[in-house]
Amino acid sequence: MVFAAAFALYLATLCPGIWVGDSGELIAAAEGLGIPHPTGYPLWLLLNKAFTLLVPFGSVAWRINLCSALCAAGAAQLLAATLRRLGCGRAAAAGAGLAFACLVPIWGEATVARTYPLAALFSAALWWCGARLLREGAARWLLLHQLLLGFGLANHTMVVAQLPVLALIVLSRARPLLRRPGVWAAALLLPLPGLATYAYLPLRAAAEPALEFRVPLREADGRMRTAELDEPRALLAYLRRDTHHERRWAEGIADHATIASHHLATAAKEWSPLGAALLLLGAVAAWRGGLRVVLLAVVAAWATNLAPLALHGAWWDIFLYSRYLTAGFVAQALLVGLGLDFLLRRLAARSGSLRPAVAVPAALALPLLLGALHWRACDRRDAWLAEDYGRALLAELPTGAQYIGAGDVALYPLLALRYGEGLRPDVELVSRAQRKAEADLVLAAQAARRGEPPPATVRPLFTADLATGAQEQLLMERQGLLWRLALPGTPAAPPSADWTPPVIRGLERDERDPFARSAIGVIEAALADAAAMRGRRDEARTRLERV
Repeated sequence: MVFAAAFALYLATLCPGIWVGDSGELIAAAEGLGIPHPTGYPLWLLLNKAFTLLVPFGSVAWRINLCSALCAAGAAQLLAATLRRLGCGRAAAAGAGLAFACLVPIWGEATVARTYPLAALFSAALWWCGARLLREGAARWLLLHQLLLGFGLANHTMVVAQLPVLALIVLSRARPLLRRPGVWAAALLLPLPGLATYAYLPLRAAAEPALEFRVPLREADGRMRTAELDEPRALLAYLRRDTHHERRWAEGIADHATIASHHLATAAKEWSPLGAALLLLGAVAAWRGGLRVVLLAVVAAWATNLAPLALHGAWWDIFLYSRYLTAGFVAQALLVGLGLDFLLRRLAARSGSLRPAVAVPAALALPLLLGALHWRACDRRDAWLAEDYGRALLAELPTGAQYIGAGDVALYPLLALRYGEGLRPDVELVSRAQRKAEADLVLAAQAARRGEPPPATVRPLFTADLATGAQEQLLMERQGLLWRLALPGTPAAPPSADWTPPVIRGLERDERDPFARSAIGVIEAALADAAAMRGRRDEARTRLERV
Protein backbone atom coordinates (compact mmCIF):
# COMPACT_ATOMS: atom_id res chain seq x y z
CA MET A 1 0.00 0.00 0.00
CA VAL A 2 2.79 2.45 0.90
CA PHE A 3 4.64 1.76 -2.35
CA ALA A 4 1.51 2.19 -4.46
CA ALA A 5 0.50 5.46 -2.77
CA ALA A 6 4.00 6.95 -2.94
CA PHE A 7 4.48 5.92 -6.57
CA ALA A 8 1.09 7.36 -7.53
CA LEU A 9 2.11 10.67 -5.93
CA TYR A 10 5.43 10.72 -7.75
CA LEU A 11 3.89 9.73 -11.06
CA ALA A 12 1.32 12.51 -10.75
CA THR A 13 4.09 15.09 -10.22
CA LEU A 14 6.79 13.55 -12.44
CA CYS A 15 9.03 15.89 -14.39
CA PRO A 16 8.27 15.35 -18.11
CA GLY A 17 11.84 15.90 -19.31
CA ILE A 18 15.21 17.26 -18.26
CA TRP A 19 15.47 18.97 -14.87
CA VAL A 20 18.03 21.58 -13.89
CA GLY A 21 21.42 20.82 -12.38
CA ASP A 22 23.13 17.45 -12.57
CA SER A 23 20.11 15.73 -14.12
CA GLY A 24 21.12 16.57 -17.69
CA GLU A 25 24.66 15.29 -17.25
CA LEU A 26 23.43 12.08 -15.58
CA ILE A 27 20.90 11.44 -18.38
CA ALA A 28 23.61 11.81 -21.03
CA ALA A 29 26.00 9.58 -19.06
CA ALA A 30 23.41 6.85 -18.52
CA GLU A 31 22.20 6.76 -22.12
CA GLY A 32 25.71 6.83 -23.61
CA LEU A 33 27.36 4.80 -20.82
CA GLY A 34 29.66 7.71 -20.12
CA ILE A 35 31.33 9.03 -16.98
CA PRO A 36 29.69 11.91 -15.06
CA HIS A 37 31.10 14.01 -12.21
CA PRO A 38 32.64 12.25 -9.18
CA THR A 39 32.11 9.70 -7.79
CA GLY A 40 30.73 8.31 -11.03
CA TYR A 41 27.69 6.41 -9.65
CA PRO A 42 28.37 3.31 -11.78
CA LEU A 43 25.47 1.24 -10.44
CA TRP A 44 23.04 4.10 -11.08
CA LEU A 45 24.30 4.45 -14.65
CA LEU A 46 23.99 0.74 -15.44
CA LEU A 47 20.58 0.43 -13.77
CA ASN A 48 19.13 3.40 -15.64
CA LYS A 49 20.62 2.33 -18.94
CA ALA A 50 18.92 -1.07 -18.48
CA PHE A 51 15.69 0.65 -17.43
CA THR A 52 15.59 2.83 -20.55
CA LEU A 53 15.95 -0.32 -22.65
CA LEU A 54 13.20 -2.16 -20.77
CA VAL A 55 10.68 0.72 -20.92
CA PRO A 56 9.88 1.15 -24.63
CA PHE A 57 8.05 4.51 -24.48
CA GLY A 58 8.72 8.10 -23.47
CA SER A 59 11.86 10.17 -23.83
CA VAL A 60 15.09 8.99 -22.24
CA ALA A 61 14.80 11.74 -19.62
CA TRP A 62 11.21 10.75 -18.72
CA ARG A 63 12.14 7.09 -18.38
CA ILE A 64 15.02 7.88 -16.02
CA ASN A 65 12.74 10.17 -14.01
CA LEU A 66 10.32 7.25 -13.76
CA CYS A 67 13.08 5.01 -12.42
CA SER A 68 13.74 7.59 -9.69
CA ALA A 69 10.08 7.48 -8.72
CA LEU A 70 10.14 3.69 -8.43
CA CYS A 71 13.26 3.78 -6.25
CA ALA A 72 11.89 6.42 -3.88
CA ALA A 73 8.55 4.61 -3.56
CA GLY A 74 10.45 1.41 -2.81
CA ALA A 75 12.38 3.21 -0.07
CA ALA A 76 9.12 4.35 1.55
CA GLN A 77 7.78 0.77 1.46
CA LEU A 78 10.96 -0.66 2.99
CA LEU A 79 10.83 1.95 5.75
CA ALA A 80 7.34 0.81 6.63
CA ALA A 81 8.51 -2.81 6.60
CA THR A 82 11.43 -1.92 8.89
CA LEU A 83 9.10 -0.26 11.37
CA ARG A 84 6.92 -3.37 11.38
CA ARG A 85 10.01 -5.42 12.28
CA LEU A 86 10.72 -2.99 15.11
CA GLY A 87 7.26 -3.68 16.56
CA CYS A 88 5.17 -0.84 15.14
CA GLY A 89 1.56 -1.36 14.09
CA ARG A 90 0.48 -1.27 10.48
CA ALA A 91 -1.06 2.19 10.65
CA ALA A 92 1.98 3.81 12.26
CA ALA A 93 4.40 2.08 9.87
CA ALA A 94 2.39 3.14 6.83
CA GLY A 95 1.98 6.70 8.10
CA ALA A 96 5.71 7.12 8.69
CA GLY A 97 6.58 5.62 5.29
CA LEU A 98 4.20 7.97 3.51
CA ALA A 99 5.39 10.95 5.54
CA PHE A 100 8.95 10.16 4.48
CA ALA A 101 7.76 10.00 0.86
CA CYS A 102 6.35 13.53 1.18
CA LEU A 103 9.54 15.20 2.42
CA VAL A 104 10.96 17.75 -0.03
CA PRO A 105 14.45 16.11 -0.13
CA ILE A 106 12.77 12.82 -1.08
CA TRP A 107 9.78 13.87 -3.18
CA GLY A 108 11.74 16.61 -4.96
CA GLU A 109 14.37 14.09 -6.09
CA ALA A 110 11.91 11.27 -6.84
CA THR A 111 10.52 13.01 -9.91
CA VAL A 112 13.81 13.82 -11.69
CA ALA A 113 17.00 12.07 -12.80
CA ARG A 114 19.12 11.95 -9.66
CA THR A 115 21.09 9.37 -7.69
CA TYR A 116 19.45 10.12 -4.32
CA PRO A 117 16.29 8.01 -4.73
CA LEU A 118 18.40 4.90 -5.31
CA ALA A 119 20.53 5.89 -2.29
CA ALA A 120 17.33 6.14 -0.23
CA LEU A 121 16.27 2.69 -1.43
CA PHE A 122 19.57 1.11 -0.38
CA SER A 123 19.57 2.97 2.96
CA ALA A 124 16.07 1.70 3.73
CA ALA A 125 17.00 -1.83 2.64
CA LEU A 126 20.02 -1.80 4.94
CA TRP A 127 17.88 -0.60 7.86
CA TRP A 128 15.47 -3.47 7.12
CA CYS A 129 18.36 -5.96 7.27
CA GLY A 130 19.51 -4.33 10.49
CA ALA A 131 16.06 -4.64 12.04
CA ARG A 132 15.94 -8.33 11.13
CA LEU A 133 19.40 -8.81 12.63
CA LEU A 134 18.33 -6.93 15.75
CA ARG A 135 15.28 -9.12 16.26
CA GLU A 136 16.61 -12.50 15.14
CA GLY A 137 20.40 -12.35 15.45
CA ALA A 138 20.73 -14.61 12.39
CA ALA A 139 23.90 -14.44 10.35
CA ARG A 140 22.02 -14.34 7.06
CA TRP A 141 20.80 -10.80 7.76
CA LEU A 142 24.35 -9.62 8.43
CA LEU A 143 25.52 -11.20 5.19
CA LEU A 144 22.63 -9.76 3.16
CA HIS A 145 23.36 -6.36 4.70
CA GLN A 146 26.97 -6.52 3.54
CA LEU A 147 26.06 -7.63 0.04
CA LEU A 148 23.61 -4.73 -0.31
CA LEU A 149 26.13 -2.34 1.24
CA GLY A 150 28.60 -2.93 -1.58
CA PHE A 151 26.01 -2.23 -4.25
CA GLY A 152 24.70 0.77 -2.32
CA LEU A 153 28.19 2.29 -2.21
CA ALA A 154 28.45 1.70 -5.97
CA ASN A 155 25.56 4.12 -6.33
CA HIS A 156 26.37 6.78 -3.73
CA THR A 157 28.94 6.92 -0.95
CA MET A 158 26.43 8.38 1.52
CA VAL A 159 25.34 4.79 2.18
CA VAL A 160 28.49 4.50 4.33
CA ALA A 161 26.28 6.03 7.04
CA GLN A 162 24.93 2.52 7.63
CA LEU A 163 28.27 1.20 8.94
CA PRO A 164 27.93 2.60 12.49
CA VAL A 165 24.32 1.39 12.48
CA LEU A 166 25.47 -2.16 11.80
CA ALA A 167 28.24 -1.93 14.40
CA LEU A 168 25.81 -0.81 17.12
CA ILE A 169 23.30 -3.54 16.28
CA VAL A 170 25.93 -6.29 16.28
CA LEU A 171 27.47 -5.13 19.54
CA SER A 172 24.11 -4.88 21.29
CA ARG A 173 22.15 -7.89 20.02
CA ALA A 174 24.30 -10.10 17.79
CA ARG A 175 27.54 -10.55 19.72
CA PRO A 176 27.58 -14.34 19.22
CA LEU A 177 28.35 -13.63 15.56
CA LEU A 178 31.65 -12.05 16.65
CA ARG A 179 32.85 -15.51 17.68
CA ARG A 180 32.25 -17.00 14.21
CA PRO A 181 35.28 -16.20 11.99
CA GLY A 182 33.63 -17.68 8.91
CA VAL A 183 30.70 -15.29 9.20
CA TRP A 184 32.95 -12.27 9.55
CA ALA A 185 35.18 -13.36 6.68
CA ALA A 186 32.08 -13.62 4.49
CA ALA A 187 30.80 -10.28 5.80
CA LEU A 188 34.06 -8.58 4.80
CA LEU A 189 34.07 -10.15 1.34
CA LEU A 190 30.41 -9.70 0.38
CA PRO A 191 30.63 -5.94 -0.35
CA LEU A 192 33.25 -6.66 -3.02
CA PRO A 193 30.86 -7.68 -5.85
CA GLY A 194 29.07 -4.35 -5.56
CA LEU A 195 32.27 -2.34 -5.18
CA ALA A 196 33.64 -4.11 -8.25
CA THR A 197 31.10 -2.10 -10.23
CA TYR A 198 33.57 0.80 -9.99
CA ALA A 199 35.69 -1.06 -12.55
CA TYR A 200 33.18 0.41 -14.99
CA LEU A 201 34.97 3.77 -14.70
CA PRO A 202 38.44 2.90 -16.05
CA LEU A 203 36.98 0.40 -18.52
CA ARG A 204 34.66 2.98 -20.04
CA ALA A 205 37.36 5.66 -19.93
CA ALA A 206 39.55 3.41 -22.06
CA ALA A 207 36.70 3.13 -24.58
CA GLU A 208 36.54 6.97 -24.84
CA PRO A 209 32.76 7.52 -24.52
CA ALA A 210 31.12 10.75 -25.69
CA LEU A 211 30.80 11.98 -22.09
CA GLU A 212 33.94 11.37 -20.05
CA PHE A 213 34.74 13.34 -16.91
CA ARG A 214 38.45 14.01 -16.60
CA VAL A 215 40.48 15.34 -13.68
CA PRO A 216 43.31 17.88 -13.48
CA LEU A 217 46.62 16.52 -12.17
CA ARG A 218 49.71 18.45 -11.14
CA GLU A 219 53.01 17.11 -12.43
CA ALA A 220 56.31 17.14 -10.52
CA ASP A 221 57.40 20.27 -12.41
CA GLY A 222 54.24 22.10 -11.31
CA ARG A 223 52.46 21.99 -14.65
CA MET A 224 48.81 20.94 -14.80
CA ARG A 225 47.37 18.40 -17.20
CA THR A 226 43.99 16.75 -17.68
CA ALA A 227 43.96 12.99 -17.17
CA GLU A 228 41.48 10.24 -17.99
CA LEU A 229 40.25 7.66 -15.51
CA ASP A 230 42.04 4.72 -17.07
CA GLU A 231 45.13 6.20 -15.37
CA PRO A 232 45.30 4.94 -11.73
CA ARG A 233 46.41 8.27 -10.28
CA ALA A 234 43.57 10.09 -12.02
CA LEU A 235 41.02 7.46 -10.90
CA LEU A 236 42.11 7.85 -7.28
CA ALA A 237 41.85 11.65 -7.45
CA TYR A 238 38.42 11.31 -9.04
CA LEU A 239 37.09 8.93 -6.37
CA ARG A 240 38.49 11.16 -3.61
CA ARG A 241 36.77 14.17 -5.23
CA ASP A 242 40.03 16.13 -5.03
CA THR A 243 38.76 18.90 -7.30
CA HIS A 244 35.86 19.57 -4.89
CA HIS A 245 37.87 19.91 -1.67
CA GLU A 246 39.17 23.38 -2.55
CA ARG A 247 35.58 24.64 -2.37
CA ARG A 248 34.97 23.51 1.22
CA TRP A 249 33.35 26.08 3.44
CA ALA A 250 34.06 24.91 6.99
CA GLU A 251 37.38 25.91 8.51
CA GLY A 252 36.99 25.34 12.25
CA ILE A 253 34.90 23.86 15.04
CA ALA A 254 32.59 26.87 15.10
CA ASP A 255 31.77 26.33 11.43
CA HIS A 256 30.95 22.68 12.05
CA ALA A 257 28.66 23.68 14.93
CA THR A 258 26.92 26.08 12.56
CA ILE A 259 26.48 23.31 10.00
CA ALA A 260 25.06 20.87 12.56
CA SER A 261 22.61 23.43 13.95
CA HIS A 262 21.54 24.40 10.44
CA HIS A 263 20.73 20.83 9.45
CA LEU A 264 18.92 20.13 12.73
CA ALA A 265 16.77 23.18 12.06
CA THR A 266 16.30 22.07 8.45
CA ALA A 267 15.13 18.64 9.59
CA ALA A 268 12.57 20.21 11.91
CA LYS A 269 11.35 22.42 9.08
CA GLU A 270 11.13 19.55 6.59
CA TRP A 271 9.15 17.35 8.97
CA SER A 272 6.88 20.25 10.07
CA PRO A 273 6.13 20.93 13.76
CA LEU A 274 3.89 17.85 13.91
CA GLY A 275 6.55 15.60 12.39
CA ALA A 276 9.27 17.07 14.61
CA ALA A 277 7.11 16.42 17.69
CA LEU A 278 6.59 12.81 16.59
CA LEU A 279 10.33 12.44 15.98
CA LEU A 280 11.11 13.60 19.52
CA LEU A 281 8.34 11.40 20.91
CA GLY A 282 9.84 8.47 19.00
CA ALA A 283 13.26 9.16 20.52
CA VAL A 284 11.74 9.05 24.01
CA ALA A 285 9.73 5.93 23.18
CA ALA A 286 12.83 4.17 21.81
CA TRP A 287 14.84 5.05 24.91
CA ARG A 288 12.16 3.84 27.31
CA GLY A 289 10.89 0.95 25.23
CA GLY A 290 14.00 -1.19 24.90
CA LEU A 291 15.11 0.23 21.53
CA ARG A 292 17.94 2.43 22.74
CA VAL A 293 20.22 0.90 20.15
CA VAL A 294 17.87 2.12 17.43
CA LEU A 295 17.96 5.65 18.81
CA LEU A 296 21.76 5.59 18.98
CA ALA A 297 21.94 4.12 15.48
CA VAL A 298 19.70 6.87 14.08
CA VAL A 299 21.92 9.56 15.61
CA ALA A 300 25.04 7.80 14.32
CA ALA A 301 23.62 7.46 10.80
CA TRP A 302 22.64 11.12 10.65
CA ALA A 303 26.03 12.28 11.95
CA THR A 304 27.94 9.97 9.60
CA ASN A 305 25.87 11.22 6.66
CA LEU A 306 26.54 14.84 7.63
CA ALA A 307 30.28 14.51 8.35
CA PRO A 308 31.61 14.32 4.74
CA LEU A 309 29.39 17.22 3.71
CA ALA A 310 30.62 19.31 6.64
CA LEU A 311 34.27 18.45 5.99
CA HIS A 312 34.37 18.98 2.24
CA GLY A 313 31.14 20.67 1.11
CA ALA A 314 30.89 24.07 -0.53
CA TRP A 315 28.61 26.58 1.15
CA TRP A 316 25.84 26.09 -1.41
CA ASP A 317 25.90 22.32 -0.91
CA ILE A 318 25.78 22.71 2.87
CA PHE A 319 23.15 25.42 3.23
CA LEU A 320 20.97 25.25 0.10
CA TYR A 321 20.33 21.54 -0.46
CA SER A 322 19.09 19.04 2.12
CA ARG A 323 19.10 16.13 -0.37
CA TYR A 324 22.69 15.39 0.59
CA LEU A 325 21.33 14.08 3.90
CA THR A 326 19.00 11.53 2.31
CA ALA A 327 20.41 8.69 4.44
CA GLY A 328 19.87 10.85 7.52
CA PHE A 329 16.21 11.44 6.61
CA VAL A 330 15.73 7.69 6.19
CA ALA A 331 17.00 7.24 9.75
CA GLN A 332 14.84 10.07 11.12
CA ALA A 333 11.75 8.51 9.57
CA LEU A 334 12.19 5.51 11.87
CA LEU A 335 11.92 7.72 14.94
CA VAL A 336 8.85 9.41 13.45
CA GLY A 337 7.29 5.96 13.01
CA LEU A 338 8.12 4.93 16.57
CA GLY A 339 6.62 8.17 17.87
CA LEU A 340 3.46 7.72 15.83
CA ASP A 341 3.12 4.13 17.03
CA PHE A 342 3.55 5.23 20.64
CA LEU A 343 0.85 7.87 20.20
CA LEU A 344 -1.61 5.46 18.60
CA ARG A 345 -1.05 2.87 21.33
CA ARG A 346 -1.67 5.46 24.03
CA LEU A 347 -4.89 6.50 22.33
CA ALA A 348 -5.94 2.85 22.14
CA ALA A 349 -5.12 2.31 25.82
CA ARG A 350 -7.26 5.26 26.85
CA SER A 351 -10.27 4.29 24.76
CA GLY A 352 -9.94 0.53 25.27
CA SER A 353 -9.35 0.00 21.53
CA LEU A 354 -8.55 2.11 18.51
CA ARG A 355 -10.82 1.50 15.57
CA PRO A 356 -9.47 1.72 12.04
CA ALA A 357 -11.82 4.64 11.41
CA VAL A 358 -9.77 6.58 13.98
CA ALA A 359 -6.33 4.97 13.62
CA VAL A 360 -6.02 5.41 9.87
CA PRO A 361 -6.85 9.15 9.79
CA ALA A 362 -4.54 9.70 12.76
CA ALA A 363 -1.71 7.88 10.98
CA LEU A 364 -2.32 9.76 7.74
CA ALA A 365 -2.42 13.21 9.35
CA LEU A 366 1.32 13.81 8.97
CA PRO A 367 1.70 12.61 5.35
CA LEU A 368 -1.38 14.59 4.33
CA LEU A 369 0.00 17.69 6.05
CA LEU A 370 3.41 17.29 4.42
CA GLY A 371 1.82 16.60 1.04
CA ALA A 372 -0.16 19.83 1.26
CA LEU A 373 2.82 21.87 2.47
CA HIS A 374 5.26 20.54 -0.13
CA TRP A 375 3.08 20.12 -3.21
CA ARG A 376 4.08 23.41 -4.85
CA ALA A 377 7.77 22.81 -4.25
CA CYS A 378 7.71 19.25 -5.61
CA ASP A 379 5.12 19.35 -8.39
CA ARG A 380 7.17 19.05 -11.57
CA ARG A 381 4.40 18.17 -14.06
CA ASP A 382 5.12 21.27 -16.13
CA ALA A 383 8.84 21.68 -15.34
CA TRP A 384 10.11 22.27 -18.88
CA LEU A 385 12.60 25.02 -18.00
CA ALA A 386 15.88 23.16 -18.55
CA GLU A 387 14.72 21.21 -21.60
CA ASP A 388 13.16 24.22 -23.33
CA TYR A 389 16.30 26.24 -22.65
CA GLY A 390 18.51 23.51 -24.07
CA ARG A 391 16.32 23.18 -27.17
CA ALA A 392 16.39 26.96 -27.66
CA LEU A 393 20.19 26.93 -27.52
CA LEU A 394 20.38 24.11 -30.06
CA ALA A 395 17.97 25.99 -32.34
CA GLU A 396 20.30 29.01 -32.36
CA LEU A 397 23.37 26.97 -33.31
CA PRO A 398 24.00 26.89 -37.06
CA THR A 399 24.70 23.62 -38.86
CA GLY A 400 28.08 22.14 -37.98
CA ALA A 401 28.76 24.59 -35.13
CA GLN A 402 30.61 23.96 -31.89
CA TYR A 403 29.48 24.98 -28.41
CA ILE A 404 31.96 25.57 -25.58
CA GLY A 405 31.09 26.02 -21.93
CA ALA A 406 31.31 24.71 -18.40
CA GLY A 407 28.26 26.21 -16.67
CA ASP A 408 25.71 23.66 -15.47
CA VAL A 409 22.72 25.82 -16.46
CA ALA A 410 23.36 25.54 -20.21
CA LEU A 411 25.84 22.69 -20.65
CA TYR A 412 23.94 19.93 -18.84
CA PRO A 413 20.65 20.29 -20.76
CA LEU A 414 22.70 20.40 -23.97
CA LEU A 415 24.52 17.19 -22.97
CA ALA A 416 21.20 15.45 -22.32
CA LEU A 417 19.65 16.58 -25.60
CA ARG A 418 22.73 15.97 -27.74
CA TYR A 419 24.08 12.72 -26.29
CA GLY A 420 21.02 11.47 -24.39
CA GLU A 421 18.16 12.17 -26.79
CA GLY A 422 20.34 12.24 -29.93
CA LEU A 423 19.33 15.71 -31.17
CA ARG A 424 21.51 17.79 -33.49
CA PRO A 425 24.27 15.26 -34.27
CA ASP A 426 25.92 17.92 -36.43
CA VAL A 427 26.72 20.01 -33.34
CA GLU A 428 29.75 19.27 -31.16
CA LEU A 429 29.85 20.22 -27.49
CA VAL A 430 33.20 21.19 -25.98
CA SER A 431 33.82 21.04 -22.24
CA ARG A 432 37.28 20.28 -20.93
CA ALA A 433 35.96 18.50 -17.84
CA GLN A 434 33.38 16.32 -19.63
CA ARG A 435 34.47 16.10 -23.26
CA LYS A 436 37.79 15.23 -24.88
CA ALA A 437 37.26 17.46 -27.93
CA GLU A 438 38.74 20.95 -28.33
CA ALA A 439 37.18 23.89 -30.14
CA ASP A 440 38.61 24.69 -33.57
CA LEU A 441 38.55 28.42 -32.86
CA VAL A 442 40.48 27.96 -29.61
CA LEU A 443 43.12 25.97 -31.48
CA ALA A 444 43.24 28.72 -34.11
CA ALA A 445 43.75 31.38 -31.42
CA GLN A 446 46.52 29.35 -29.80
CA ALA A 447 48.18 28.83 -33.18
CA ALA A 448 48.01 32.58 -33.90
CA ARG A 449 49.70 33.40 -30.60
CA ARG A 450 52.49 30.96 -31.45
CA GLY A 451 52.79 32.25 -35.02
CA GLU A 452 51.66 28.93 -36.47
CA PRO A 453 49.07 28.24 -39.21
CA PRO A 454 45.47 27.68 -38.03
CA PRO A 455 43.63 24.33 -38.33
CA ALA A 456 42.39 23.48 -41.82
CA THR A 457 38.77 23.68 -40.65
CA VAL A 458 37.53 26.22 -38.12
CA ARG A 459 33.89 25.69 -37.24
CA PRO A 460 31.84 28.57 -35.80
CA LEU A 461 31.98 28.60 -31.99
CA PHE A 462 29.26 29.71 -29.55
CA THR A 463 28.75 29.83 -25.80
CA ALA A 464 26.18 30.82 -23.20
CA ASP A 465 28.78 31.40 -20.48
CA LEU A 466 29.85 35.00 -19.97
CA ALA A 467 33.35 34.12 -18.73
CA THR A 468 34.30 31.98 -21.74
CA GLY A 469 35.56 34.81 -23.94
CA ALA A 470 38.01 36.13 -21.35
CA GLN A 471 39.18 32.62 -20.47
CA GLU A 472 39.89 31.75 -24.10
CA GLN A 473 41.07 35.28 -25.09
CA LEU A 474 38.36 35.54 -27.75
CA LEU A 475 35.89 38.24 -28.69
CA MET A 476 32.22 37.69 -27.80
CA GLU A 477 29.24 38.93 -29.81
CA ARG A 478 25.73 38.52 -28.42
CA GLN A 479 23.42 36.78 -30.94
CA GLY A 480 20.37 35.78 -28.91
CA LEU A 481 20.70 33.43 -25.97
CA LEU A 482 24.19 32.66 -27.27
CA TRP A 483 27.36 34.61 -27.83
CA ARG A 484 29.34 33.98 -30.98
CA LEU A 485 33.07 33.80 -30.31
CA ALA A 486 35.60 35.30 -32.70
CA LEU A 487 39.34 35.83 -32.99
CA PRO A 488 40.70 39.18 -31.74
CA GLY A 489 40.54 41.78 -34.48
CA THR A 490 37.54 40.23 -36.22
CA PRO A 491 35.01 42.93 -37.28
CA ALA A 492 31.84 42.78 -35.19
CA ALA A 493 28.67 41.66 -36.96
CA PRO A 494 25.44 43.55 -36.17
CA PRO A 495 22.79 41.50 -34.32
CA SER A 496 19.88 40.20 -36.36
CA ALA A 497 16.96 42.64 -36.10
CA ASP A 498 14.29 39.98 -36.64
CA TRP A 499 15.36 37.83 -33.68
CA THR A 500 12.40 36.54 -31.69
CA PRO A 501 12.79 35.44 -28.05
CA PRO A 502 12.25 31.66 -27.79
CA VAL A 503 9.38 30.22 -25.78
CA ILE A 504 10.84 28.77 -22.59
CA ARG A 505 8.21 27.36 -20.28
CA GLY A 506 8.88 27.87 -16.59
CA LEU A 507 10.45 31.33 -16.63
CA GLU A 508 7.46 32.76 -14.76
CA ARG A 509 7.11 29.73 -12.49
CA ASP A 510 7.53 30.39 -8.75
CA GLU A 511 10.36 27.92 -8.22
CA ARG A 512 11.43 26.87 -4.73
CA ASP A 513 14.52 24.98 -5.92
CA PRO A 514 17.60 27.25 -5.54
CA PHE A 515 19.26 26.00 -8.73
CA ALA A 516 16.07 26.45 -10.73
CA ARG A 517 15.77 30.04 -9.46
CA SER A 518 19.39 30.63 -10.47
CA ALA A 519 18.74 29.17 -13.93
CA ILE A 520 15.73 31.46 -14.41
CA GLY A 521 17.90 34.45 -13.53
CA VAL A 522 20.60 33.42 -16.01
CA ILE A 523 18.11 32.91 -18.84
CA GLU A 524 16.16 36.11 -18.17
CA ALA A 525 19.41 38.11 -18.05
CA ALA A 526 20.49 36.67 -21.42
CA LEU A 527 17.12 37.45 -22.99
CA ALA A 528 17.22 40.98 -21.53
CA ASP A 529 20.71 41.53 -22.96
CA ALA A 530 19.61 40.30 -26.39
CA ALA A 531 16.58 42.62 -26.30
CA ALA A 532 18.63 45.64 -25.17
CA MET A 533 21.09 45.15 -28.03
CA ARG A 534 18.19 45.48 -30.44
CA GLY A 535 16.82 48.62 -28.76
CA ARG A 536 13.92 46.85 -27.02
CA ARG A 537 14.50 48.57 -23.71
CA ASP A 538 11.04 47.99 -22.23
CA GLU A 539 11.32 44.26 -22.86
CA ALA A 540 14.81 44.21 -21.35
CA ARG A 541 13.64 46.15 -18.29
CA THR A 542 10.70 43.79 -17.75
CA ARG A 543 12.95 40.73 -17.87
CA LEU A 544 15.54 42.21 -15.53
CA GLU A 545 12.81 43.09 -13.03
CA ARG A 546 11.93 39.37 -12.89
CA VAL A 547 15.53 38.55 -12.04
